[in-house]
Amino acid sequence: MSGAAQDHLGHAKRLSLKLPIPGIIEQKYSADTLPTYEDLIENNRRRAKERLEKRTCNTGTRIFAETPASTDQANPVK
Repeated sequence: MSGAAQDHLGHAKRLSLKLPIPGIIEQKYSADTLPTYEDLIENNRRRAKERLEKRTCNTGTRIFAETPASTDQANPVK
């Protein structure tokens, strides 16, 4: 092989691969455990989104609360 050419993983090579497969007990444990982790991940994602939305809202409120309503208030005539 030379240059940018890439070796391909053809059908014959794939059939000859030896891949370790967990036993049935390990597979069952994984299958039983995954939904719990999926629920935790989804809950954390939802909470993070809520916190981000709250921060975004608070930032906007703070910015607009500090901004004078009109240019007259920003530059009072003396």
